[in-house]
Amino acid sequence: MYQHILVPLDGSATAERGLREVTQGRIANVVVDEARSSGCDLIVMGTHGRRGFSRLALGSDADLVVRQSPVPVLLVRDDPEQA
Repeated sequence: MYQHILVPLDGSATAERGLREVTQGRIANVVVDEARSSGCDLIVMGTHGRRGFSRLALGSDADLVVRQSPVPVLLVRDDPEQA
């Protein structure tokens, strides 16, 4: 699905470990807190790409994570055709 945007790598960019955890709380706060406490290098998260009223009513966890994160954030669109 996303093959058209992939950049060839020389093999030096490998993930040493990943983190999966079940917690409670506001998604943005939990993700940012975990990034701070775990010492991660990058946050990768999906986004629905809501706009207008639905974004105002529901908020944007991805937007909050981007603004509060101590590390870079890579956002992946739910539907690449909307990009």
